[in-house]
Amino acid sequence: MRQYSENQIREWLESKFDIEIRNIKFVGNGYDSEAYLINEDFIFKFAKHELACKDYLKEKKILDFLRDNLETDIKIPEIEYFSQTEKSAVMGYKAIHGTALSLKVYQKMNEMQKEKLAQDIAHFLKQLHCLNIVPLLEFTTDNEKACLEDSKILKAEVYNILNKKQKNFIESIFAQIISNDKIFNGKKALCHNDLSGNHIFLNENYELAGVIDFGDACVTDIYCDFLYLLEKSEEEIEREFGLKVLKDYGLKEIETVIEYADLKEEYYPIETLLCGIKNNSKELWEQGLQLLKEKAN
Repeated sequence: MRQYSENQIREWLESKFDIEIRNIKFVGNGYDSEAYLINEDFIFKFAKHELACKDYLKEKKILDFLRDNLETDIKIPEIEYFSQTEKSAVMGYKAIHGTALSLKVYQKMNEMQKEKLAQDIAHFLKQLHCLNIVPLLEFTTDNEKACLEDSKILKAEVYNILNKKQKNFIESIFAQIISNDKIFNGKKALCHNDLSGNHIFLNENYELAGVIDFGDACVTDIYCDFLYLLEKSEEEIEREFGLKVLKDYGLKEIETVIEYADLKEEYYPIETLLCGIKNNSKELWEQGLQLLKEKAN
């Protein structure tokens, strides 16, 4: 559900940035943001809640760091317009054109194109993960600690409305996380942390052209940048492709990354429910509860 009208977008941009708006096209909607193509040339993202407003400043700092430190031909957003308060935030960058990677697109590619794309994504991730993280340590995410905090939130907020099967499902997921001494002990690096197919743009030759949406970027486990590439769902690519990327990257702990990816998929209902709680979103709350019921039963 869209939160902003085109008239609101127009008034906001014209007042804040003195931009003459010729046309507006809605292009995307997520937990935290709505995105619009403005004048067929710029992408503007608008925060949907206060937590997202805070994250916009983090995203801008990381993208500014990448602009100055990441040597790559792959296009990433370069922020040219930015405004942030406690309750509103907007950022704009030159549009990166291309076709988002999807299963439908992937199935049109020949084997050489698939191999080349896997190599290019692996190379991009290696460059990203080799950057000096010291200037960005304030943006560190400890996934193990975050999961334990999530467990406390769930017990305080929703356990009173869950049945035994649902509680047991949640407890089993957190037990797997707590008992696993491998998945959180790998290398830490600056990660995109949301590298799904819809954030990977290809040119007309099915070559890697751009990577977008660094809203979840942080210093964390490098395994996080392979999770969506390994996801087994209708929304992502075949796991075979993720394994190609891992091989080209040269990561030795492939089984550990797969284990992490499988656990991430099981965690998805919990993640959605938590997003609903933290963002005060009834829609996400209900979606998370429904997913939890399906998994637990």
